[in-house]
Amino acid sequence: MRPWSAVLFALALSAPPCIHAGDESIEPCRALTDDAARLACFDALNRPAKGPEPATDPGADHFGKRPVESRESSELQQLASRVVGKLVRWESGTVITLENGQKWKVVEDRRGYYPDTPDNPQVIITRSYFGAYWLAVKPKGNKIKVRRIK
Repeated sequence: MRPWSAVLFALALSAPPCIHAGDESIEPCRALTDDAARLACFDALNRPAKGPEPATDPGADHFGKRPVESRESSELQQLASRVVGKLVRWESGTVITLENGQKWKVVEDRRGYYPDTPDNPQVIITRSYFGAYWLAVKPKGNKIKVRRIK
């Protein structure tokens, strides 16, 4: 295989999905005779789906992101939210989803088991030194070292 053919193959795999001529969802667009209406119809088919709702707290969207990922400097030192579901047990690698859509991953080697933690417990994530973040589960106050992944 030639070196440039590998590059072309990789580009072909990364190309966005195309509308195929045999796709039945484009038939209404093909039937339109007005050029502007037909173009608008095809454009509507190619629009990406809406993403999740943005966080409501200003600066919360950037809280926990690495400096390279965050375009603005966040002034927040802590973030309060709730866990989606129940947080009874955690260990290294556990992903914790918050009600604002953020996902945080446990990055320390300790384990925890707290069977009497209520559903959707309130948590406070605090920024620490050297870019570390600690998630405190209320009302217990147990702290878990975490890293934001989404």
